[in-house]
Amino acid sequence: MNKDESQILKGVFILLMLFLHLFNHINTNVDFCLYINDIPLLTILSRAANPVSFFLIVSGYGLFITSNKNDKKHYSRILNLYINYWLISAIFLALAYFICPGRYSYDVVSILNNFTGLEVSYNHPMWFILPFSIISLSYPLICKIIKHYNSILLISILFILNIITSYKISRYGYYNNLIINNLFLSFHLLFAFCTGAIMAKENIYSKLKNHFSTIKQRYYWNIILSGLILLIVILQCIVNISITNTFYSAAFIIFFILLNRNEICDKCLTFLGGAFHEHLDNTCFYIYIPFP
Repeated sequence: MNKDESQILKGVFILLMLFLHLFNHINTNVDFCLYINDIPLLTILSRAANPVSFFLIVSGYGLFITSNKNDKKHYSRILNLYINYWLISAIFLALAYFICPGRYSYDVVSILNNFTGLEVSYNHPMWFILPFSIISLSYPLICKIIKHYNSILLISILFILNIITSYKISRYGYYNNLIINNLFLSFHLLFAFCTGAIMAKENIYSKLKNHFSTIKQRYYWNIILSGLILLIVILQCIVNISITNTFYSAAFIIFFILLNRNEICDKCLTFLGGAFHEHLDNTCFYIYIPFP
């Protein structure tokens, strides 16, 4: 997977992120027209929008590749993510102070917790910013372990860890201690990040691309890939459990990148992906809309 393809994927993630935040909650003030068992179809489809898993897989993939290089820009990219987060949050907190007075706490502790990402009460969609930063800062060690140990063994151990953390979240919620909670979330997200890194280690995408590039009838292959994407989307919407998110996201990424896509489509997605950090932080838009 090259840089251009990762930019295209980031554009896809942004669209999925917007779709998820718009439709993952049932709004009684909106008529969704189509329902299945009293649940809006769009809400069901939002189950297949997992931008965090997608983002972590691609991040793990890219950072594994750069782990053999002297990547001086990595830490500045994390800082840039935080700067955008701080800037957008400050702007909309100022607006919220006048539009929705009393909705948010402006005491020193709350401000510091949100500033560091320990707590994201001002911008809930950015719940993963600190756990991701912890994983990302630890990537030299993570990649060293992945290079040294068997990929199947690592995937198995990480999958079991993901099951345990998912069970804890679904049954008992999160930890009250903010530091422990963010460390816990870092371990929870580690499976998706390492899946991407292992995909890079094993050259899974390159092997598949080289294999299918020999197929002459690309039109039929595109139909098959589109069918596979539709199938895994339907299955993810039906199953709707968190432990399948990483497998679904990895499969979606592979199938989508292997597609012979329209050039205009790629340009549009590349444009969106080029401003990924800004779009990521702009997910706080919907929080400050004063719904009736």
